[in-house]
Amino acid sequence: MKKSNIVVLTIAAVVSVFLLGLWFFLGFNQIDSPLDLVVSVIWWVAIVVSVLAIGKVESNRREKIRSVYVGDGHLFNSESGLVAATPGMPLMDSVQNIVENLDYGFEMQDFPEKSEFIPRLLVRTTQYKSQKQEDSSQSHGRLQDQVTWEGEVLFPNSSRARKFTSPEELQSLLSIV
Repeated sequence: MKKSNIVVLTIAAVVSVFLLGLWFFLGFNQIDSPLDLVVSVIWWVAIVVSVLAIGKVESNRREKIRSVYVGDGHLFNSESGLVAATPGMPLMDSVQNIVENLDYGFEMQDFPEKSEFIPRLLVRTTQYKSQKQEDSSQSHGRLQDQVTWEGEVLFPNSSRARKFTSPEELQSLLSIV
């Protein structure tokens, strides 16, 4: 969820609590019906539902952006566009470069025409996290990338979909293509 969404929803909740507290402090609860309290509770529920809905929509949007189509000599991602595969570089490394460098912006590239690009498979990433960790096997204290990568590989011309839970499993799936 974007910071601006969090700020707006937090301000809405704080103002609602303030106004309800003011309603009690000024004694309106003794002369007025409990409608204001009911409206405040409904407002808080609406805020919570909005937070959950925005979080779900953003999660789905990010998952769609992390999808990479792989074709002969090219890769396509909705954010990066059509990218030529680097000769000599393993296919998984090319896919990982795209997934690692995503900005998750709102600018989307159009899918290329069939004359430009025909996908052979789709790498759909559900979770990707890369972090540096100290390599304990070496005394030099060098940092090593620890990658969590989960998702599935779909083959468009068939109904096959193979799940992977690590970069090694993805490498083995991509090596058979």
